[in-house]
Amino acid sequence: RSTMRFWIKKCPECGYVHGDIEKNAKQHKTFIKSKKYKLCEGKKIESVLARGFYKYGLILLCEQETVRAYDAFLHAAWVSDDNNDKKGAQYCRDRAIELYDDALFDNPNLQLRHVDLLRRTGRFSEAVKFCDEHVFDEGIMKKISEFQKKLCQSKDTGCYCIADCNEIL
Repeated sequence: RSTMRFWIKKCPECGYVHGDIEKNAKQHKTFIKSKKYKLCEGKKIESVLARGFYKYGLILLCEQETVRAYDAFLHAAWVSDDNNDKKGAQYCRDRAIELYDDALFDNPNLQLRHVDLLRRTGRFSEAVKFCDEHVFDEGIMKKISEFQKKLCQSKDTGCYCIADCNEIL
């Protein structure tokens, strides 16, 4: 996460944000002038870097890159977390959650990441239901799923890492 500021670039002239600044800039010329883009859909996100990731997510949606947009909004949430911007992190996680589709995220790692997003936004019953509907039957995946469900039972929206699973379970 310490390298996140290098993951995206912003054009100082027009405000275009992308992981590859040369990619599709002209295609999005009108969109990057819009209020939706400039104001991050009206969301108050404090960090400049988090706003950059949010805008990158909006560009990726224009490019129909839903999974990558999901990641960009998640990255915006992480930066917001690092800057103690709880509301901004919530907005960014909510935006990522809106994009989730089982057909696109047919991967246990991505599914568990989605469970974490649901739990971190306080959607505990949704997170537990998601865990129950998606079978995580492999060692660490099952352990993480059970850990997430336990956190949901105690209505815990905190930030945890995999090592915490061993301590709590």
